[in-house]
Amino acid sequence: MTYQLIFHDHIKRFENTLLEKAEQEKRTKGMGPWLALADLYIIQKKRIRLYPTPEEFNDHTSGEEMLPIVKHVERNTKITNLFRRGLPNRSIGNFRLLYTLHNYHKVIFLHYFDTQYNGDIKRKDIKPAETRYFNYCIDDPTLYPIRKGE
Repeated sequence: MTYQLIFHDHIKRFENTLLEKAEQEKRTKGMGPWLALADLYIIQKKRIRLYPTPEEFNDHTSGEEMLPIVKHVERNTKITNLFRRGLPNRSIGNFRLLYTLHNYHKVIFLHYFDTQYNGDIKRKDIKPAETRYFNYCIDDPTLYPIRKGE
């Protein structure tokens, strides 16, 4: 099964910035950290379309991508199917993209941030993703349960 990928404007802006910096780097000095990150982003985007859950994705990830790249976010969130995708690059950032599975056939990319910490994603970094997802659900309600009381 191939999932439909949907990108919130926040993710589209990140993607545009990433591609602009990679293109500039390619013109000025050749292969560098932005080009490497853009290559990883493109590879992962294609793979997530086929394997959006951490178990499937990580089983189909090559060793050079520093496993695990995709993790299920279980704490500090109200969304049952929230996942984080890592795009680490020590010299330019430690980017995390939050996405969710929606109604068994869509992957919705909601939010990105650059984190300087390890461990559980903090609530302040999850809230924008939740807000964007709940707004999306107004027009296309979720078929999945939403956690309550968090």
